[in-house]
Amino acid sequence: MKNKKFFTELALITVTASLVSNILAVKQFTFWNLSLPTAMLVFPIIYIVSDVASEVYGYKASRKVAWYGFFANLFMVLMFQLAIMLPYPEYFENQEAFKTILGNTPRIFIAGQITYIVGDWTNDLTFKIMKEKGGNSFKLRAIISSMVGEFFDSGLFYNKMMSYLPLPSPDILLNDQDKISSFEVLSTPGHTPGSICLLNREEKILFSGDTLFKASIGRTDLQNGNFTQIISSLQKLKKLDEDILVLPGHGPSTTIGFEKKNNSYL
Repeated sequence: MKNKKFFTELALITVTASLVSNILAVKQFTFWNLSLPTAMLVFPIIYIVSDVASEVYGYKASRKVAWYGFFANLFMVLMFQLAIMLPYPEYFENQEAFKTILGNTPRIFIAGQITYIVGDWTNDLTFKIMKEKGGNSFKLRAIISSMVGEFFDSGLFYNKMMSYLPLPSPDILLNDQDKISSFEVLSTPGHTPGSICLLNREEKILFSGDTLFKASIGRTDLQNGNFTQIISSLQKLKKLDEDILVLPGHGPSTTIGFEKKNNSYL
């Protein structure tokens, strides 16, 4: 790598994007009927910079930048875990929120690094093959190779890798007929083993979480999801009064009556 001009800047962009993606992965967004990690919005930056490094400085330089991102992420995750474990003063009221957002970064780091290795390798390999064959511009190589890398990273491997990693154990398991203030707990496993709904019979309100949506139901293809269980849980909800207002965890409100008429899963 004779000419190192702008190499430091490219490495800095990659490391920054890598750190940001690890934190953003906690937040999901919906696209049509898919739930996707917000981190995937940052991945194209990483892949494009990797392509530029490979084009200008060679394949070895691209790998070097990837290692910078790996060690920066590892350091960040270790510091997050240390910060969570350290004792905190009584006036600090956001410990649980801090833990919720940053406590999952080790899982995200492990899953993300494994899938990134696959995604970035396919990105660089695609870029290298297209360059060796010739007859195509850098812009075309960058776009196609980035699409291939992102497909393997986000679309194919990311959710699968996350699903194989262990989840933290719950502090409390709620069961049928338990009470939370004026709400009755309805155990509705399926989306997750511990999924519940909260029912206020007097106010005729049901918080359905990720079990029941308007004309749809929660996903069961993630870790420990079970389609048979969620169908059984929906049969429990089907027996409720039709005028009960349903407030799902996502999307518009509905009623039990509307779902009985329009939801094919009930």
